[in-house]
Amino acid sequence: MVEYQTLVDEIRELAGSPDSASADLTAAATVGALGHVLADDNRRRVEAVLPARLRDSMAADGAAASTTEETGFIADIAGRCGCTTEQARLRAQAMLSVLAHHEPEVFASLQPPDWFGRLSPIPLPGSGLTPLTDDEVQCVLDDLPDWTGGAEGLIREVVLPSENVDNLLPAVEAVLRERGQVERTAQGLTITVRPESADAITSYDVDTAHQVDDVLVAASAAIWRPKRSAAGEPIVLFGGRGMAGWRMCGAGAFDLVNSAVQGRGGMGMLWYAEHQFADFLLMLDWRVTHASDIGGVLIRFPEPDDDPWIALASGYEIQMRDTGEGVKRTGAICGIQAPYAEPSVRPPREWHHLEIQARGPAVRVGVNGREVTSFNASRVERGYVGVQNHDNDSRVQYRNIWIFELNE
Repeated sequence: MVEYQTLVDEIRELAGSPDSASADLTAAATVGALGHVLADDNRRRVEAVLPARLRDSMAADGAAASTTEETGFIADIAGRCGCTTEQARLRAQAMLSVLAHHEPEVFASLQPPDWFGRLSPIPLPGSGLTPLTDDEVQCVLDDLPDWTGGAEGLIREVVLPSENVDNLLPAVEAVLRERGQVERTAQGLTITVRPESADAITSYDVDTAHQVDDVLVAASAAIWRPKRSAAGEPIVLFGGRGMAGWRMCGAGAFDLVNSAVQGRGGMGMLWYAEHQFADFLLMLDWRVTHASDIGGVLIRFPEPDDDPWIALASGYEIQMRDTGEGVKRTGAICGIQAPYAEPSVRPPREWHHLEIQARGPAVRVGVNGREVTSFNASRVERGYVGVQNHDNDSRVQYRNIWIFELNE
């Protein structure tokens, strides 16, 4: 059992509390809030390892409310401490980290609400977090596709309108604390997760990067991507071999070329007829033969029969046109919404990566790992998806067409 004074001293160090009184309040407030979210058997286990001075704080708050959400838990602590929700989150993480460090078996056996895991523990000084190896860092970067760097630190560039930067900065800084920095750039922000007391990044730094991603997604500054550990599996619409489930409409055709489909002629469309999609994350690669080639990805359109123009009139086209401008530019919602950020286009015959996220009316487009377009749709929020063959002169290839259904 951790001694009360040790607990208070470590909370002060982790949470940056100015004095012991603030740490006392943090300990009591977190324990009291825990009493509302843990089931009876879990609450009794935690209560048994608390310093005697804190047990009354948990017992006095009565039965658990297992449906309490994360925001309610943090708001409860903020109200007890008289601080902001950002400060309350840090204080809760500090208190939980100290308890988990001194009573690891008890905390490993708990069955808290699902959201509880998002309150990532802060490693205590001297807790022995092991630096990741080069191979482990590479696996980390595979799971964090928008981040670059290595053992010395993780870096993410965020492109967003300048008017959104002021709102986003405090949220990112609250996640980073002393584990990195965020700087303004001409295009948005540069976020760095860098260890200050270790020779290389650790699992805690990786978790911090994931928390930054969650903040960016919540602030509509980034596109959500499923982590490798995500339970949901993608639907592979086209994996490079057969074209089962796909139909052609309009002029021209598509051919299988080296594990990709390539359009010729047009205007026509290859569409996936097996299923309609509402909320989704669509991923694919594409490349052009010449910089002037025109292609597109079409989403949320009704049954087209043999008329590809229905897809443009009733759904939406995400444009591929490197020589276009405005609403005809790569990444645009064709004819409707121009990109707010310049897409990073590559030379002809090099592959690009496209991501389209649709959640309710919100449609967001990412090109080569960077969000470039955000749009609120007013048409139907469910339909088919397809790829376009635009004209006789354009030779656009598409491959690795995957889709995640978002059912949250």
